[in-house]
Amino acid sequence: MNWNSKILTEVSWVKEQGARVHPFLQFSVIPDAGSCITSAGRIEAGEVLLSLPRNVLINKTTYSSCPFAKQLTSFQFLSWLICKGKSTGMDQWPYYIEALPQDFSWHPVMLSADDPLWPNVPKDVQKLILERKQSLLQDYQNVSKFEKVDWTVFQWAWLCVNTRCLYYKISPSSVDEQLTLAPVFEYFNHSLDAQTDLQRSRTGISIIAKRAIEKDEQLYLRYGGHGNDQLFSEYGFCLSINPFNHFNLDNEFSFTEQQEKFLDGHYYWNDYTFSMDGPSFRTLVALRVMLISNPTDLLDSSCDATRRLLQYMNGFSDGSRELPMVQELWNKYLNLLLKVVEEKAGKLDEQKSENYMQKCILQLWKDRQRCIKYLLNSPLD
Repeated sequence: MNWNSKILTEVSWVKEQGARVHPFLQFSVIPDAGSCITSAGRIEAGEVLLSLPRNVLINKTTYSSCPFAKQLTSFQFLSWLICKGKSTGMDQWPYYIEALPQDFSWHPVMLSADDPLWPNVPKDVQKLILERKQSLLQDYQNVSKFEKVDWTVFQWAWLCVNTRCLYYKISPSSVDEQLTLAPVFEYFNHSLDAQTDLQRSRTGISIIAKRAIEKDEQLYLRYGGHGNDQLFSEYGFCLSINPFNHFNLDNEFSFTEQQEKFLDGHYYWNDYTFSMDGPSFRTLVALRVMLISNPTDLLDSSCDATRRLLQYMNGFSDGSRELPMVQELWNKYLNLLLKVVEEKAGKLDEQKSENYMQKCILQLWKDRQRCIKYLLNSPLD
C-alpha cells in the first residue's frame, strides 16, 4: 500500500470515529510538498472542512496507559507514544503510524556537521538547528530514564511530533502540557494566505473555510507568523516571500570588553536582529554603544555621550543627534554582511541543485540579500 492509500485509509477511519470530513477534500501526495489537500469542488465561506472530536486527538488525556506520563513533558510523551506505536502499533489510532512520513532525511535536524550542506547554512540558522538537536537529545535521555527506546526510531518519532503537534488545551496545567497530535489535520500545509481558520473547543478542533474556495485549489492552514529561519529549522521548508523574516546579528557585531559589560549590565546583551522594518531597538542600542569608544566613558553616567545614550535607552530622547553616526555605522555593517551573503547565494545559485534542502538554504541567503539591499536604500528614522 503506497503512502497516498494509507492516508485515505486513515481518513476513512477518522470518519468512522465521528469526524466530519468535507466531501470535497481531496488528499494526495505531491513532490516537494509531501501530503496535501486540494478541493474537488467549490466550497463556500463558513463551511466546515474538517472537524475532529476529542477522542480522535492524541494526547495525555486520550491515552492514559503510560505509567510515567506525569514525568514527561507532552512533547516527550507524544514522541514516546509514536516511538512505541512504531513497534507495537496503536490500537486506539490503528492507521496513524502508517500514514506518517517514514523518512526525514530532508529535515535540517538530520544534517550532521560533516555534511557538505552544513557550512552553507547561515550561522544563526545553524544555531537554531543545533538547539533543536539538543532538545531532541534531552528528550531522548529523559524518556530513556523510564523505558529503553531505539535512538533512530525515537529520532523519527520526535520529528513526527515536531512537525505535526499543535496547541490544544487538554488540562489546566502549564502550556508545555497542552500539545496534541491530530490525525488528518496535519495534511493542511502552511501558507500566510491560508483560506482556512482553526477553531478549538471542548469537544475537539475544526477547520473552517474563511472564504470561498474554488475547485482544484490547494487548501492551506496558517501555522503562525514565523520567518523562514524558524520554518526551516522547525519544519524543514521555506516560503518564497515571507514578511515575517528577521535575521540575527549576534555573530556580526564586535564590542570592546567595556561595551559588552555595559550592554550586559543594562540587559541589552545579544539578540540583535533586523528585518524589512529595519534594525530592532536592541540593535540600535548596540550600535549607539559602539559609538562610545572610550572605555571609561561608559562607566560615567554624567559623561555627555553616556547620558544621552541612557536617555535614548529609557525613552527620554529620540537620539536624533547621534543618528547620522548610527546610520554610517549601520550601513558599514550591512555592506560587510551583504558581501558574505551575495557570495554564499551566488555559489549556491550556480550549482542549480534540485536537492530540496539546498534550495531552502539558498532561499535563506536570498532572504537576507533582499532585506539588506532594501535597508541600504531605507534611511533610519
